[in-house]
Amino acid sequence: MNLLTELDATVKPLDATVKPLDETVKALDETIKALNDTIPANPSSEKNEKMEKRMERSLARYFRDLNQAIDITALEQIYYRNVKQE
Repeated sequence: MNLLTELDATVKPLDATVKPLDETVKALDETIKALNDTIPANPSSEKNEKMEKRMERSLARYFRDLNQAIDITALEQIYYRNVKQE
């Protein structure tokens, strides 16, 4: 029993130390996240991720419309008609 009492007396102060450390780590994580979001070239910031998704949708729409607007077979005929082969 004496050993258990000594261990318990050792563990209780450690618990009291770990809890404030957990809160400190959480606060540091929040601070780091807030700072990372303010870095202009940070690809993982929420603002840049939203911008990336918007750009992907915009480019997909552009190339889809471009594909529908241009007849590839007609483009091939125009190319061979106007480009001199060596």
